[in-house]
Amino acid sequence: MREPKAIVLLVVLLLSMLIATAPAVYAGEGGHDAAGEARAHTHEVDPVTEALISGLMSGGLAFVYITLAAMLPLLWVFTLIVHFARPYILRYLKKYTLRFGADVWWLVYVMIRDAVMILTFVLSIFFFFPDLFLLLPLPVTAPLATVFLFWALLVKLTRDGDDRAGDFRSISYLLLLGAVVYLVPFLFGVEAPMEGWEHWRTLFTSSQNQGMAEIILYLSLALLFITGGYIFTFVMRYVRQSSRQVSGEPPATRSAAPPFGN
Repeated sequence: MREPKAIVLLVVLLLSMLIATAPAVYAGEGGHDAAGEARAHTHEVDPVTEALISGLMSGGLAFVYITLAAMLPLLWVFTLIVHFARPYILRYLKKYTLRFGADVWWLVYVMIRDAVMILTFVLSIFFFFPDLFLLLPLPVTAPLATVFLFWALLVKLTRDGDDRAGDFRSISYLLLLGAVVYLVPFLFGVEAPMEGWEHWRTLFTSSQNQGMAEIILYLSLALLFITGGYIFTFVMRYVRQSSRQVSGEPPATRSAAPPFGN
């Protein structure tokens, strides 16, 4: 029984040695010639082909980003619809006699509402890329609208917009302000007619008003980083408080708020 095992181990060892020494043998015999041929072939690429590939890549990226910018008005409108549909959803849930059904519908509504907001924010991140924002025809205040949406998400994270009327109003104002700041330059600048709207197209388009666009971009970037730092601090403080509760230490007191749902 030991001899077949020894033979198998010997064969495996020989194969491993052959595999390990094959690259060295190849390099010693013909590897240099093959590498030289590969380098020569690389340098012999047609300039026209390189220009076509570069043009297709840059044009494809521009098409993708402009398409995303054209889709965002729909997402902004959908965000406002699902957010301000809250009173209708609450009236609709009162018709349910089964509590479980009402809870399921409420959870579905909350998931859709928050998911649309997060999706709109994620797709708006490319407005903070200076190369794209300053060279492509995009709404000049798009980064600022993204910051307002980020602040609305911040209120949702740190406050309770479903039970506190003041927090709900804050989220509503931020969403409405962000939608207006994005839709007005998009409709009257980027998508404005070519004749008779030259002044507004120049004013509201980032590629044609690069001075204002650059100021708005870097101001929005600073606000974005400050808000992100505040969110990080809040989450770390929340984790520390949660660890104190698990260890048995008394948590920080928090005032109760009146319910907001009727």
